[in-house]
Formats: sequence, C-alpha cells, structure tokens
Amino acid sequence: AQRSLEDVAPPLSAEDADHDDHAAGDGGGSIDLRDREREMAGAGAGTATATRQRERAHGQGGYGYSPYLTGSTYSAEDSARPREVQRLVSALDDGPATRDELARRVAATTWGPGRFRASLQAAVRSGQVRRTGRGRYERGDA
Repeated sequence: AQRSLEDVAPPLSAEDADHDDHAAGDGGGSIDLRDREREMAGAGAGTATATRQRERAHGQGGYGYSPYLTGSTYSAEDSARPREVQRLVSALDDGPATRDELARRVAATTWGPGRFRASLQAAVRSGQVRRTGRGRYERGDA
C-alpha cells in the first residue's frame, strides 16, 4: 500500500510559503533543512519502501543480482609463473639482493599487480630462492 508523495509531505512550494510566514516574525527567512529531513523521515519511517528509498538516497543498500556467473580471468595453471621464477633465480646470480633490488633486476613493474610477490613466494617454496634476512634473498640450493 504505497502512498502518494502529496500524502507523505506537503509540496516544497507550499512548505516554503508556510515556513516563510513563520520565519517573517523572527527576522529569519532561511529554510531549516534538518527540520524538513526529520519531517520527511518520520512520514514513512515504518515502511520498508521508505527505508530502501532513504538508504539509496544516502548511498547505502547497493546490492544487486546478475544472472551471469562471475569468475576469475586467471587460469588455475599459471603458465608464466615458472618463467618468472627462473628470472628471479637468474637475477640472484649476481649476488644476494633486497626485495626492492630484486624487483628492479627483473623489471617486476612490468609483470602486473601481485605477480612479483606471488612468483617470489613460489621461488622460496620451491627452494630455488632462500630468504636470508629481513627482506633479503639469495639463490637457493635447489
């Protein structure tokens, strides 16, 4: 049972005129927007529709439905990972390096977001790269 807007609140022009009549006596003339918001919120506060309308007006309640399945664009088998790990190992042939220096040696900024970190972790797990200290790496035994 939805009510029309006129039933919920008076038209703004009528409210402004009414407010100006009251404000003329105190020398004001400005419209108190907080009073207007309180009146509007109280008018339909109990209905679910009014709640949804208020949430949307304030940027909340942004859920939705899509009939399509979502998924990652990355395959489970990452074909570039072994090549990246090998580049890391080869870069450590010149000696130990900090994480930042290693990233510079292999030009990791061109790999894409998160690629360097994931490849370095894979290299450490496989034993091809060893962590020697805080943020320092050297070639491993494997």
